[in-house]
Amino acid sequence: MKITSFEPYILTKDAGAVISLLSEMGFEKRHQQDNIADQSLTGVMMSHKDGFKATIVQTNDLPRDSVTGIRVNVGDFEEAYDLLTAKGFKKAPGTDIVNTGSAKALLMMAPSGFLLELIHHIRKENIDGAAADLRKEL
Repeated sequence: MKITSFEPYILTKDAGAVISLLSEMGFEKRHQQDNIADQSLTGVMMSHKDGFKATIVQTNDLPRDSVTGIRVNVGDFEEAYDLLTAKGFKKAPGTDIVNTGSAKALLMMAPSGFLLELIHHIRKENIDGAAADLRKEL
């Protein structure tokens, strides 16, 4: 299983407070996606100049103020899903596979109860880049 990144994943009812704390620690917002899976979920990806990353998701559907897990970006979603389910992981309660067009993701729960967001970013071919490579070969 090819892992392309591995970082904390924080589900919270107060994303602003978490984002503020991480900002004070030197993290910067890099990407935000609103209305994920047509739900009232907002995901904010943050990174630090030393290479650290974290994902914060604003949601009100939590039994407590926050839940922390691990976000794992993989090269092959199905391969990673098969490996994790063979190890006893299941879809987290109330979740399903989300396909945004640019990513395929699923929040999974380990037999011990910790959360893991399995995600595969779908890369579109860069036609201009491919054309430039072809011109170099000619």
